[in-house]
Amino acid sequence: MSINFFINSNFFYFDPLEQFAVVPLVWTNIMCPAQITNLTIILILNLFLIHFSLTGIWDKGELNIWTLSLRNIFFLVKSIMKSNITLKRPQYFSILMFLFMFIFTANLVGLIPYSFTVTSSFIVTFFFGTFTFYRY
Repeated sequence: MSINFFINSNFFYFDPLEQFAVVPLVWTNIMCPAQITNLTIILILNLFLIHFSLTGIWDKGELNIWTLSLRNIFFLVKSIMKSNITLKRPQYFSILMFLFMFIFTANLVGLIPYSFTVTSSFIVTFFFGTFTFYRY
């Protein structure tokens, strides 16, 4: 085989917009028809990463670099909230901390080559915006 075959074939052709496509992976019809897509799997992965990063460090009771970095993130969100919200009670801190951690981990997972970027999906952004607007 010549080198022209490999250059001209579509085997090595990658579209840069493929990372934004929502592709159905599994079709379930147990109780109601639903699809498990790459968006669903990455969202579940992000939630597990947030859960294990926030709960795994508090059980040990020891100070390490992971605890210090999460403590700095905590104080960063607290200072941003204190400078922008004029309420005396920190009633919105939990939702802002979750949104910050979710967007942070989703963007970190999106930096992995050939992975799906959750924050580029319109439905995720629309859901978080409407949930925050109607709930609070």
